[in-house]
Amino acid sequence: VKMFGLKALIVHYQSYNNTIKIVLSVDEEIFPDYSQLLDDFVVSFGLIKDAASRLSESIKKE
Repeated sequence: VKMFGLKALIVHYQSYNNTIKIVLSVDEEIFPDYSQLLDDFVVSFGLIKDAASRLSESIKKE
């Protein structure tokens, strides 16, 4: 895979068997507090999961 330009953040993900694996690569000069970035990803994916669950339950009730 050929990439151009700066790569301050690279996200790799794989979904398999109801599990998503995510790998983040960060440039520590651009993201000096990368652990906070990882925590933000965890919170964001939790919110997405909760919203998807509520939507799924809403559809089942119809």
